[in-house]
Amino acid sequence: MTRSLLLSLVLAFTVPSRADDPVADALKELKAGPPTAESLARTVPLLADPAARNALRNAILALDPFPAKSLVALLSDPALAVRLGALELLEEKAGGDFAYLPWSPPGAPENEGPLARWQQWAGEKPQ
Repeated sequence: MTRSLLLSLVLAFTVPSRADDPVADALKELKAGPPTAESLARTVPLLADPAARNALRNAILALDPFPAKSLVALLSDPALAVRLGALELLEEKAGGDFAYLPWSPPGAPENEGPLARWQQWAGEKPQ
């Protein structure tokens, strides 16, 4: 193998392509229209990436209407990263956390009251 062919192969497998950029994909989805609960569940864990954080955070907080109900629903997601990201965005809009504990597993009794308060804040009927 020639040196240039070998270098090309190495770069092809180590440099991510634009299609492998979840942050760019998330930003594109957010600009395309109102986010779905599924797209938000893919997007909010990306807030942990310092390079992407501001762009994603600003894009979600600027949504009109703000997807409060979808983010509140994500507080019951099995993935901790999803719960943490959703709570961070909700806290920013609401000015507090309503004593919700994202470290507790979904359905934990200590979060029943806080979830009901979040649902009320988002305009939902508490379950």
